[in-house]
Amino acid sequence: MQLNFRSRLLRTAAEVTVFLPLEIPAGSEMTTFPKGAAYQTLWLLHGGLGDSRDFVKYSGVLRYAEENRVALVLPNCPGKFYEEPWFGFVTRELPGLLGILLPLSPRREDNFIGGLSHGGDCALRAVLEYPGQYAAALVMSAAGTTHFVDGRENHLLFDIPGLASRNLASGGPLPKLIIATGTGDRGFPHYTPVIDRLEELGLPVTRRFAQDDGHSWPFWDETLRQALSELLPLKRSLVFQET
Repeated sequence: MQLNFRSRLLRTAAEVTVFLPLEIPAGSEMTTFPKGAAYQTLWLLHGGLGDSRDFVKYSGVLRYAEENRVALVLPNCPGKFYEEPWFGFVTRELPGLLGILLPLSPRREDNFIGGLSHGGDCALRAVLEYPGQYAAALVMSAAGTTHFVDGRENHLLFDIPGLASRNLASGGPLPKLIIATGTGDRGFPHYTPVIDRLEELGLPVTRRFAQDDGHSWPFWDETLRQALSELLPLKRSLVFQET
């Protein structure tokens, strides 16, 4: 479904695509959507030069979500997801609104955030800044850096070590980090020190490195398939809220 509404935080119109695997599996005794049932949700963010329709056009993510019984939320962003006000829209305003309108579980264990390129930067910031909101993040072709190479200045887009250290000091549950990139990606030399640092600090990191270019749809499509079928802690069924 396509939702269009005026965002109070953005002070402009906002657009988001939501996919719910509503089809009842063959052979199931369930004939209606049960009261109190909800979905685990993957909040999935597009890259800096694209839009939310890219996932539908260039990947099989709708099929993967259907097979694994997980909802998808695909916001559309003309700016940079990891910067305000878009970061607040994705992490605060949108979950609050959709939690009222749709059967999406609010529990940490049922929410995951992912993205590619600049969307991946936002996913990393979100899971480090709000570890109580997401159980895991899928960071594709990104690691919170400016992606500059060839001797040009490169820096972190936000305080990754500081946020990671705060996670560890809190004593709360640590989010699972799945970081996927290709060795031929132009930002690969800058991603790896960040990934190494996160591991050194003690955060649970799963690396998925592919040979050659990982800044491409064949890589992202396969990564999404693998994440939804193997890497994310999915229950692959409806979850039930207290009523």
